[in-house]
Amino acid sequence: MARTNFSSRNGATTLEFALVIPIYLTIISAVVIGGVSIFQKHQFTLMAKYLARQAIVHGQSADRIGSWGPGSIQGSLGDGSLIGTLLANKFSDGQATDIYYRMRWPDGGNDASRGDRVEVTIASFNLSDPFDVEIGGSPDLKSRLSKASASVTFTIMH
Repeated sequence: MARTNFSSRNGATTLEFALVIPIYLTIISAVVIGGVSIFQKHQFTLMAKYLARQAIVHGQSADRIGSWGPGSIQGSLGDGSLIGTLLANKFSDGQATDIYYRMRWPDGGNDASRGDRVEVTIASFNLSDPFDVEIGGSPDLKSRLSKASASVTFTIMH
């Protein structure tokens, strides 16, 4: 009699394990994917803030280092341009990556006395391409994770 109860308990333990492990793995996967997404968004925000600060320094008063703006500027990290090289050296050990930047001056100028602003966007997709995360009518998780971006707008004060 005792042997029968022990045997049936083993079956119950196996069944409980089979029911709980997929839920546990789903929760662990969601935490890891969410953590990576948050980290990527944070890094992109840091890059955007850094580039916006550099754009403020390179405003119309930047006589020795060269002026940036007020036209739109875009490219990628390590693309050989001054801005791409600056970002690559700061954030990717000088290596070219598939991270793109766009700087624009929404007020059409680079003048602190008027309160002009600079807007910087950093993204994992080419900013000249349309951004569409909808695939087959529903959001695709892989597409959302691979197409992260961050944007900041600073008022020019130089």
